[in-house]
Amino acid sequence: MEQKNLFKKDDIDTFLRKVIVLAVPVALQSMLQASFGVADQVMIGQLGGVEVAAVGLAGKFTGIFNVVVSAVGAVAGIMISQYMGQKNAAKTRQSMIFNLRVCLMLAALFTLAGVAAPKQIMSLYINDAVAAEAAGRYLFIVSGTFFPAAGITILSTHLRCMEKASLPLYAGIASAAVNTGLNWILIFGRLGAPALGITGAALATLVSQLVYFLVILVMYLKYRERTESAAAGPFDWKQYLSMLLPLLASEFMWVLGENVYAGIYGHLGTEASALAMETGRWHIGRRKNFFSTA
Repeated sequence: MEQKNLFKKDDIDTFLRKVIVLAVPVALQSMLQASFGVADQVMIGQLGGVEVAAVGLAGKFTGIFNVVVSAVGAVAGIMISQYMGQKNAAKTRQSMIFNLRVCLMLAALFTLAGVAAPKQIMSLYINDAVAAEAAGRYLFIVSGTFFPAAGITILSTHLRCMEKASLPLYAGIASAAVNTGLNWILIFGRLGAPALGITGAALATLVSQLVYFLVILVMYLKYRERTESAAAGPFDWKQYLSMLLPLLASEFMWVLGENVYAGIYGHLGTEASALAMETGRWHIGRRKNFFSTA
């Protein structure tokens, strides 16, 4: 018996177009996010081994935050898209706000740690006092990026669920351009600016992330749905934790392994750590959740 094709060619073409429209911007945005660290490392690589090790190791610590927030963003994407499909504006808003609060709480914890004890944290990664002090200075400044990154993650997630996946990409392009330009100016002292070295790299990262957040926020406020919604009802903790905890455990174990690996090289010496950071910087294919950005 001849088997009938359940899908028409036009349906398949429409589906593939939707996949491309959603997936390509997300993939490109993930590459742009990874480029922040790569741009720092490429330019810092011209300063010396201590600076390379310092920036790379500080990036490992901030990577813990990025991965954890990405897990929250992935769950937020599942919940938001589910409720948007049900035309349930109240639950959509509840899910967005709740996950934003979770990300902001995580940002507060990491910011507090990075501001209060940056050198002590970096001393766990490397036993060279000079490198630990340099890494601490870098971490102190980039700790200011945790709050913007939390907002970027959730707002980008909501925009994608609204089929506006290209908007976070445009914001990412603008941010990457700002980051690269400021790196060139502030690290090497171009255009009359003082040469700040790794402090300049940290400032460039901070400013570019703030630009990223502000552009995403403007886009979100412009395109969000302004509808009156009824009370959302109680939050479904069982559903939320059943999705978040397995994903969070998986992502955290991976990033923990990355940090232990970096710490081992750090305790072998500054030169070994710098080499590990230099060779590892091109591994930009970090695990990324479809709905997240960090």
